[in-house]
Amino acid sequence: MDKDTKRIVLLTDVFPDLAGSEYRFLERHAFDIVVFTEKTVPPIPPGGEVVLFGPGTGNFRCMLKALWLLLVTGEVFVLFRFPARDIPRAAKTAVGWAMKAYHRERMIRRSGLAAGAGPVYSYWADSLALTAIFLARKTGARCITRMHGYDLYEERHAPAYLPFRRFVNRHMEKVVFISEHGRNYYARKYPAAAHKYEVNRLGTPAPSVRAEAESPGALHLVSCSYLVPVKRIHLLVDALAVLSETVPFFWTHLGDGPLYDEIRDRVSRSGLSGRVRLAGGMDNAQVHAFYARHRADLFVNVSESEGLPVSIMEAMSYGIPAVATAVGGSPEIVEEGVNGFLLPADAGPREIAEKIAGFAALSVAEKTEMGQAAAATWKERYSAEKNFRAFAGLLAALR
Repeated sequence: MDKDTKRIVLLTDVFPDLAGSEYRFLERHAFDIVVFTEKTVPPIPPGGEVVLFGPGTGNFRCMLKALWLLLVTGEVFVLFRFPARDIPRAAKTAVGWAMKAYHRERMIRRSGLAAGAGPVYSYWADSLALTAIFLARKTGARCITRMHGYDLYEERHAPAYLPFRRFVNRHMEKVVFISEHGRNYYARKYPAAAHKYEVNRLGTPAPSVRAEAESPGALHLVSCSYLVPVKRIHLLVDALAVLSETVPFFWTHLGDGPLYDEIRDRVSRSGLSGRVRLAGGMDNAQVHAFYARHRADLFVNVSESEGLPVSIMEAMSYGIPAVATAVGGSPEIVEEGVNGFLLPADAGPREIAEKIAGFAALSVAEKTEMGQAAAATWKERYSAEKNFRAFAGLLAALR
């Protein structure tokens, strides 16, 4: 390794996935990266070293260490704040996180690939953040974690609990949030470590040339998400059934997931089959290729919870305005009446349909202006080159 090259250990759940874009940027800017991940999804970027975590969550010794961690960190007292019926489930989560983290830390050290490394970077603030801390304490490195959505907002979980928050705050050099909303939420819950909290937004690559309209006169709507309950795509289907009475449109959904069959059947029952394309799973490169080939007029996101949606960033980079529920960091990217429209967090099908119909009623000039504002928002705040460069500076300072 060149003396000017900065080595980091990157911990993530799936690689490349969301961490991949950041990885590619860091690798191009003098970082030697060792990636440890639960699983990989082709294509794997060339260069660097990518290692799969071994199976299992640890042995009896890991369990004893996990129980000891509950005691010495005071986490056991956090558990007893829950109703009695929730304590076993919360305790199981905490012990499971710690066992897995001890197991992974030992595996990483045995690989020898973390020897002499600079910062340990956990892309997610779940058990991987504990792994980063355990590894950093053994190697003398410093550690940093991002917080996104599911690993930040406790209310997404039942019970509303994410283990070892104070322990993570104490041992991380920096806790980096992808939105102001996320930082403010966390600072209210854990103000003691607020001096460590920073916002560094994610970003998306520069867009290709935007395609021409496919069906003049018909509004082309696009959504992009994993098909799981929190994304509430069923509400969008119901809203489009209402919209179909007054507005000509075509809807494309990018993404698959456990609810794919249910959504397909709901589309069919709603009589929308001729107006809908469920395009299936796509990686980031395929999403960009879609936008380059197929012109979209409006992006729609109706999630009940978000961090700060990369899907909206991708759409806006192509000059596509967005309609989104005002949850998580979405109001930071969607500005009402400027580059899109916001919906109440609990919006129903009719409210969603009315907001889309409102966009459809705009003049061509107004739609063009809104699209230009969307592209300007991406360029100013959500360019991968700009945001990842700032994050690279954070990592370099921890070397």
